[in-house]
Amino acid sequence: IKQTKIPRQLMSNTNKIDPESKLPVIGLPRSQRNAYNFLFQKADLRGNNKIEYNEAIEFLRKSSLPDQVLHQIWNLAAIAQTPHLNKNAFFVILRLVSAAQNQAQLSLQVAYQADLPLPYIEGLSIKSHLFYEWNISDDLKNRYRIFFDRAEKEDPNFLSGPEAKSFLLQSGLPQSELGAIWRLADTDGDTNLSFREFCVAMYLTHGRLAGEPIPSVIPTPLKEFASVSDDPYEVPSGLVLQYKDDFARAAGGSDMLPGTAAREIFMRTGVPVNQLAVIWDLIDTSKRGVLDFVEFASGMHIIKLLKEGYPLPTGIPPALRHSLSKNIQNSTFLQASSPINSNTRSTSPRGMPASPTNSLIFI
Repeated sequence: IKQTKIPRQLMSNTNKIDPESKLPVIGLPRSQRNAYNFLFQKADLRGNNKIEYNEAIEFLRKSSLPDQVLHQIWNLAAIAQTPHLNKNAFFVILRLVSAAQNQAQLSLQVAYQADLPLPYIEGLSIKSHLFYEWNISDDLKNRYRIFFDRAEKEDPNFLSGPEAKSFLLQSGLPQSELGAIWRLADTDGDTNLSFREFCVAMYLTHGRLAGEPIPSVIPTPLKEFASVSDDPYEVPSGLVLQYKDDFARAAGGSDMLPGTAAREIFMRTGVPVNQLAVIWDLIDTSKRGVLDFVEFASGMHIIKLLKEGYPLPTGIPPALRHSLSKNIQNSTFLQASSPINSNTRSTSPRGMPASPTNSLIFI
């Protein structure tokens, strides 16, 4: 990869010594810093900002340098003094690898020079990581999925505020910076992190650890990434608004929709009556023949997915109810009037008292 030369004073900060590696702190410029951070993340198999020796050796062998040259690099960096490689030591070693690959003299002085190109590591494309593009690749997403699944949480689909704080504190960043990252990552403001919001938090955390400033507003690519759902039952905000409009028109300003009105809307979708009856039994949780907004929107979304080829669920998927409920919490629409707290007795569309077999609406 062709590199432009960078002023030498930007490359090193020899006034500071890294207390762990005992090496001068290397100050990479932004253009190379992100590429080096990418390489560190690839070598850091455990995701704890420390690279074990055997893992480092296997990674460095992808540089195609002879073992004796790698041994010389290892000795130059005095790696034996520490039990593992931290980021600073790893960066210095990568600079020495680049020097060897470009037939430059192997010395720590050369490692801190600015005119070395990025090292070549077999199987890794570094070009796309020369600048911070606010792009969460599929590779990073899969890596963050491992962390997300390992994190201790009550709900397998979300991290609560305290759970996310406990996990992110392991990064070593100040709480003030983690707070800023949290506010950016929690894009829907529901005080929980979905998997994609967690990816944004991890991405910003890793960027900060690499020396990048925390943005004042969430960059558009990250916001768009967080807004996409991997679960078809997680209802996008735009679709929630559509369901709200449909409900408001049919309910005539009420916070409850009569069964007859719901039946008319559902029948217009073209879904067979026997399937609509199954859906009704799923969504009419109060078994009174009337629907609140969450129940109505759940039915509409299940119908939508059914028409797209998804099978009928055997229960209300948690992601469906959660995504609808949080949109109510974050808006002034439908101020909590729960059928559980109501003393009114509704009737089924045929004037019959409501019963557990409300699928009669579709018979």
